[in-house]
Amino acid sequence: MVEMKSHIPKRIALVCTVFTAGLRDIFGENLAAVYVYGAAAFPAAPTQLGDIDLHVIVHRPPSSAQRREVRALHRELAKRFPGVGDDLDVWYITTEDARR
Repeated sequence: MVEMKSHIPKRIALVCTVFTAGLRDIFGENLAAVYVYGAAAFPAAPTQLGDIDLHVIVHRPPSSAQRREVRALHRELAKRFPGVGDDLDVWYITTEDARR
């Protein structure tokens, strides 16, 4: 389930929704959460964003196959959403690290 805690501009919300769906396909139950933060998370996000900042929280470190799939997902988003999907600044961290 994607839950928007604030109003995110439509062009950014679409990329984040597609990204999250792709992560669900890759990680399944290992995916704990995806958070958007920074300028992109505000309703008045600038028309020219430097990037979209995200944290992806997983329960366990990704396998080699999952890392390859994530890289492919990033390439797909870059092609599909030029100017937005090609500028994701994503930190992948485990729930254990997030707790610290």
